[in-house]
Amino acid sequence: MRNPVGWFEIYVSDLDRAKAFYQQVFDTTLSQINPGVGGGPEMWAFPWVDEGYGAAGAICHMEGVPAGANSTLVYFSCDDCAVEESRVADAGGTLVRPKMSIGEYGFISIASDPDGNMIGLHSHQ
Repeated sequence: MRNPVGWFEIYVSDLDRAKAFYQQVFDTTLSQINPGVGGGPEMWAFPWVDEGYGAAGAICHMEGVPAGANSTLVYFSCDDCAVEESRVADAGGTLVRPKMSIGEYGFISIASDPDGNMIGLHSHQ
């Protein structure tokens, strides 16, 4: 079996606010991949490498799909999760759990974005 997650979507209520949050926390630029016409979601994707390690994904807004308080936790890979963790509050999010050891598997931090979506940060240092 390949890595079980092939794509992820994080639903948000305010795309401009969500783009600003994720771009600031991860020091990256999201790209629009779907304009949201015809009732479909407007989607802004995180950078990805075809056939690269991990899953690609996007933030999305679609009428009728509520944001926040979901039960799925997406972990973003980081060199040192403390770096991204340090940007969360200034970007409008909340740090839920500061960097902690998970033994031989490295470290994690847990945060929430401005819509209340919980995200994980994972690193090996």
